[in-house]
Amino acid sequence: MNINSVTKTQPYRDIYSFCRYFLQHFGKEQLKNSEVLAEAFRDYFGIRGNPRLSDLINLARGPLGISNISTDTLPPGLHGMFSKLSDKIDVIYKRDDWDGTQEFTIAHELREIIGVIFEGIDPLFKDVEEEELENEADAFAAALLMEKEQFLVEVLNSGFDPIFLHEKFHKSYIAVISRMAGVLRQQSPPLHFWGSVLEKEEKAPAGFFTAKCFHRSPSYVPKVRYMVPNFFFPKRGQLVPLHGSLQIAFATRRPVFVIKLSGLDFWNIYCLSVIIRPVIWSSNVEKLIIIALPFDKRNMLRKQISLCDPILIDDIFQRI
Repeated sequence: MNINSVTKTQPYRDIYSFCRYFLQHFGKEQLKNSEVLAEAFRDYFGIRGNPRLSDLINLARGPLGISNISTDTLPPGLHGMFSKLSDKIDVIYKRDDWDGTQEFTIAHELREIIGVIFEGIDPLFKDVEEEELENEADAFAAALLMEKEQFLVEVLNSGFDPIFLHEKFHKSYIAVISRMAGVLRQQSPPLHFWGSVLEKEEKAPAGFFTAKCFHRSPSYVPKVRYMVPNFFFPKRGQLVPLHGSLQIAFATRRPVFVIKLSGLDFWNIYCLSVIIRPVIWSSNVEKLIIIALPFDKRNMLRKQISLCDPILIDDIFQRI
């Protein structure tokens, strides 16, 4: 399928009518299922393929009934925002962001708007809390922007390569990581996966990056999740110290492959294989992308490993 989208819409449909339709046909609990919500949104507004920035703007200004969607200068760390006064909705996205990031921002804001409209329709409904809402909005945006079937094929063929997927789909790294987690958790059985994007920010102290997202395919072993160090799979907004393999990737500007990360459970059964990919802009490492799979699935990373030629680290205990 051509990566460009074709959007077929009906003029009498808007974002309010979609919310009422979704509540009637799927129920309010399904709002927290980003895949179901995004697929229903695609079907309702006739979205095909992988929509680009112009498609989203036309959709917002036309069928969705968004009163205003425009760019503005926003503070560091803020990529978009919306306001809703009565039935009037305004969406602002950051003027100097890359267009792939702008696409993700607009789709992200749409999910937050849908939650606010749901709360207005059903006074008993309460959307998820802030951190979870950000993750849900990420997952919705990624599902809206990248069709599942094509994306899954490229994930597996590339060896879970976030750099390749970023370039192939022209989407932000956060969108790519979120989409990987989304499509992998739908497999039967789910393929367990962890992904995080760390970013250098001016406000962060020297030697620290900021976690911009963390997404995972669920049900690995829930208790093991809490045994993984916080700096490895940090919460959004958390400062992450650069040491160990992270420091090696940052200092050498080369990918690092930790073949076996052990010590995550008492019996040392649930080990991971981890690859760290530095993103270099203007000769500087601006981001570190972390991808992890279960150790016994490490061969699925083979294509990515063969192409990026990482520094190899055999075995690390409890931390990278």
